[in-house]
Amino acid sequence: GMDEAVAGDSAGLLLRGVELEALQRGQVIAAVDSITPHVKFLAELGQFALALGLALNSAFFQLEFELTPTIFLVDDDRPVLKAQARLLREHGLQTVLFESAEDFLLQHDASVPGCLVLDVNLPGLDGLELQRRLAEIGSSLPIVFLTGTGDIPKSVQAVKAGAVDFLTKPVAGATLLAAVRAAVAQDPLARLEKHDDAA
Repeated sequence: GMDEAVAGDSAGLLLRGVELEALQRGQVIAAVDSITPHVKFLAELGQFALALGLALNSAFFQLEFELTPTIFLVDDDRPVLKAQARLLREHGLQTVLFESAEDFLLQHDASVPGCLVLDVNLPGLDGLELQRRLAEIGSSLPIVFLTGTGDIPKSVQAVKAGAVDFLTKPVAGATLLAAVRAAVAQDPLARLEKHDDAA
């Protein structure tokens, strides 16, 4: 009688519950199946976007870095070095300082454009010797020489060897700035000529 009907109903409900669950699971599986390619696509798109972002980022970084000329200052007189750097930075130029020719050579990266502001009379490797070493390794970095003594023979030698300018200390800020800008302007030309030779 009554109990059987209730039992039958609950069995029916249970059966329908199982069916419903299976149906839901089926829908979930079907939904997951239909989404999976999109998820994969999105994951691949995400990876691609990430890779593209990294590539663009490094390209921009390289461009920015490579197109930003760096003024390399080499002088064993630290106050002079710092004063030069301050002046150049105030005029928007990027500077890197070295207190010896040896330090500069250790860190020299030929792919970075700019110019070298070089004291002739350095202890150890002097300015003219550094100029020779750079020429030997095929560097086209323009050089502006500074000397504390108006050393004519050395200046002639330096200019013959390709120096852009030879200034006597103390150098007026405007003079140094003009010489550095002229040197930097020559750098891409030297670089292009070098690439043409190699091609």
